Amino acid sequence: MIQADPRALKGYGLGFAVASRGADHLRSEPFVEVEDDPELGRRMFSEPEAAMRLGVRGKGKLVAFFEDLNAVVDSMEVCKNTAENMLVLDFDTAARAYSAITGFDVTPSEMRLTGERIVNIERAYLVREGVRREHDRLPRRFLEEPLRDGPAKGHVHELETMLDEYYSVRGWSRDGVPTKSKLASLGLHEVVQDLELRGLRLACCPGDL
Repeated sequence: MIQADPRALKGYGLGFAVASRGADHLRSEPFVEVEDDPELGRRMFSEPEAAMRLGVRGKGKLVAFFEDLNAVVDSMEVCKNTAENMLVLDFDTAARAYSAITGFDVTPSEMRLTGERIVNIERAYLVREGVRREHDRLPRRFLEEPLRDGPAKGHVHELETMLDEYYSVRGWSRDGVPTKSKLASLGLHEVVQDLELRGLRLACCPGDL
């Protein structure tokens, strides 16, 4: 199990905060940031800091990508340590494996959408039960108390900045609520209907709220 101080691994910290079942690193496991490789971040996310331990920019893209991937990995019931940590089962490989096993042709982009759909359904359920931005938190010491020593000495976790980016990447409101347009684009019309029947106001697009 990864034991990560969010002040030293910023992507892991964001993943802890937004995980759908508590501070669970296995919901995102954005392991590439331990590479501390700006070129990897540029190649994968068009942002060097995304793959750097102490970087802030690009962490929303990083966490969303690996949440979607892990949702697919969990659905295929394969070893997450091998499939995700070693990138053995990326979206391309997952699509080819699924197509070969089931006989249904699925593209890598459709596999990514499957993972994104799972993450949004989980979030919609949490929103239905009252979860909002204020609940996507880390313990206050990680946000206010700088590390005293080590390679990340002097660092705190810049959670609010990363949440803004993460919600934007996800197509959610600034309060962490999936928008009507995002849910509809994923074919989750019944989820929209359920939330609205319960009196929850959904923004049409991220900029509406």
